[in-house]
Amino acid sequence: GLVSVHGMMPANPTQDTMGPITRTVLDAAVLLDAIAGYDPQDPKTAWSVGMIPESYTHALTEDALVGARIGVIREPMSWGTDPDSEDYRKVRTVID
Repeated sequence: GLVSVHGMMPANPTQDTMGPITRTVLDAAVLLDAIAGYDPQDPKTAWSVGMIPESYTHALTEDALVGARIGVIREPMSWGTDPDSEDYRKVRTVID
């Protein structure tokens, strides 16, 4: 409920979200400042009232990703995924 989906034609209403595609995290934060908030046409946005910070840019720091790792899943994973697949085992190792 952070950004209104009023007028959007979702493929999956419980998972689809509206948001910007940007080149930088700073650009995304600036745009989120502009589009986040209550919309009377989308009742779910009522949950965000009083929860939106003055600016999302205030949370940005130069060293935010220091030490971060990005994982790439090389095999598709779904409910029918073989639990003995290599990627599945790697994910389970991290989660457990």
